[in-house]
Amino acid sequence: MFYFSDLHVQLLAKGILNPGEQLLNQTSTFYMPWWALGFINRRNLVLATDQRLIVVEHHWGFFPVGYRVEMVHSIPWGQVQEAKLKGIFTKKLLLNAQGNNGPVSFKQIVPNTLFGLLAPMKNNLQGARAIDAHFKSGAAAAPQLA
Repeated sequence: MFYFSDLHVQLLAKGILNPGEQLLNQTSTFYMPWWALGFINRRNLVLATDQRLIVVEHHWGFFPVGYRVEMVHSIPWGQVQEAKLKGIFTKKLLLNAQGNNGPVSFKQIVPNTLFGLLAPMKNNLQGARAIDAHFKSGAAAAPQLA
């Protein structure tokens, strides 16, 4: 399991955020299909700011072994078509948007193992709920700063 510490998130956000941009919420998602036998293993760090949604893709590598940052998607809120939290027992974050590197579309699990005690980040499920609420409250309709 890959854990995102507060320090890791702050360091990534500091390098990605524009001057004056504020980090509102963050969550971690993962995708590991059963049929791939663990060979496809992706973790995303989703950061919601007052101006945009940022998805930092981490892919599992074999040589060298471990997770590495593969791509960073920067999506202005006006280009997010859907950001929704779904599911009863297993929560999944559904995202459809047009990012800076092309279309971004995924439906990935938001882990909250053992009521959040073994989650990959502190307040992981609450962060996903806050991103969903921020999108529903009209973040996509708000004017974007240049």
